[in-house]
Amino acid sequence: MSSNKFKLCFVLMGVLLVLGFDLERGQYAYPMPGYYALSGSFGELRSNHFHSGLDIKTGGQSGAPVVAIEDGYVSRINVSPYGYGKAVYLRHADGKYSVYAHLSRFADTLQSLVYAQQRKTEQYTQEMYLRKHALVFKKGELLGYSGNSGSSLGPHLHFEIRDSAERILNPIPWFKKELPDNRPPIVQEVAFEPLGPTARIAGEHRFYSKWVEGGNGQYRLPGVLEVYGPVGLLYRAYDLLDNAGNHCGINTAHLYLDDSLIYAFDLQRFDFDETRYINLHLAYPFTLHPPKKSYQRAFVEQGNAFSGIRFHRRRGIIELTDGQVHDFCLELIDSHGNRTLLSGKLKRKAPPLVSVPFDYAGTSRLSYQLQRDLLRIDITNPKKIHAQGIYYETLTGTQHKLLPAYRKGNQLVFLLQLDSLHLPRRLFDASGNLQEQLPAWTLALPDRP
Repeated sequence: MSSNKFKLCFVLMGVLLVLGFDLERGQYAYPMPGYYALSGSFGELRSNHFHSGLDIKTGGQSGAPVVAIEDGYVSRINVSPYGYGKAVYLRHADGKYSVYAHLSRFADTLQSLVYAQQRKTEQYTQEMYLRKHALVFKKGELLGYSGNSGSSLGPHLHFEIRDSAERILNPIPWFKKELPDNRPPIVQEVAFEPLGPTARIAGEHRFYSKWVEGGNGQYRLPGVLEVYGPVGLLYRAYDLLDNAGNHCGINTAHLYLDDSLIYAFDLQRFDFDETRYINLHLAYPFTLHPPKKSYQRAFVEQGNAFSGIRFHRRRGIIELTDGQVHDFCLELIDSHGNRTLLSGKLKRKAPPLVSVPFDYAGTSRLSYQLQRDLLRIDITNPKKIHAQGIYYETLTGTQHKLLPAYRKGNQLVFLLQLDSLHLPRRLFDASGNLQEQLPAWTLALPDRP
């Protein structure tokens, strides 16, 4: 990108940072003095949810002191063999909440209160809501001891800060000194996904991934990638804090096409009701075989209303309209402001027409796979009759002809757009020698968005 384009990138990025970060932070006390390594960060990608806080390492041991980050009263105490286990919730004068979970034991005042309620109800599991200011703790006062209670895989403290509406906030901006990070995010791979039957990436309709070159905050996709039709950019990346080797999440991503910002993701606050949107933020390649890598989308998937998506233009989807070379730039920013740039070049190239004169030796074979809401059908060693098309029969018994989309080597590729009213149950060619019965999973396909 040119210097002017970079200047525009950083101006826009600065505006988004002001929107995404609360710049006027009060100084909270750190919840675990002496323990400054994380095993998990805020917004980190977890199975079926975004991680809602910080996981503070305790050296594999339980019993480290946990203190109140600010003056506040206990609004809730939770005891459960699942979830957060033993947890205490404080409400502070600024309206925010702090949460301390997976404790091994509460401080004596809390512990006696819990024991009394457990004896009264004859139940181990408790969810106790206390009256306002009934039980007050001072900043730095002992709340309990770290542990491994609830759904925890090892001793640690799960710590959260929530706003007055109990939306989860990123705690890192309050604790940058205790949790230093001087390294920019690390990019592993960049990928592109076709987003329609006309889309092509490097001449094919397939999920295209590539290891990138570079390091130390500067990465690039080598060469010029040829694309056609609507495509989406995806990436695999992680962040490292100074005091631990655990792979942490990256909270901010901006995607630029030439001099235009087309997508901005800024995860600094979210609601618990939104956390399942991670299933639309993450994507997986079109494969049923290992390795099953997950990629983050730098575009908006249909139905994704996650509040962390701060801006998008045409859902962040890339669709080139001329034959010029275009620059893309993916900017990743961690919670300490360290930046990484991933750049590359794209060029539009229309797919060639399927050439008719071919007749490969060997037995023709038909295979298929589901790609989003498309059924990709491959015929290996195709014959001349296949260039004229193949046929599919729907669940209602009607038959339709499908023309080839493109040829790649000795494979002829067909792309069938699926919808609930015209689901195929059988594929066959004109000779009747090549046919395939589709399984029952076709019945469960959703309507086209």
